[in-house]
Amino acid sequence: MGFEVVARYDPEDPRRVVVVRTQQTFNPGTYVTNGVLLCLFGAGLAVWALI
Repeated sequence: MGFEVVARYDPEDPRRVVVVRTQQTFNPGTYVTNGVLLCLFGAGLAVWALI
């Protein structure tokens, strides 16, 4: 896993690269947190549906 990186390079000199932006908002911890919260939400909906 890694970060999304947008880079531009010079076609005449491909070794010359400029990083335009990086995406550091989502990391593995964010995915785990979102997954746990969605599981809890699903369990809550199941309990609510049975009541």
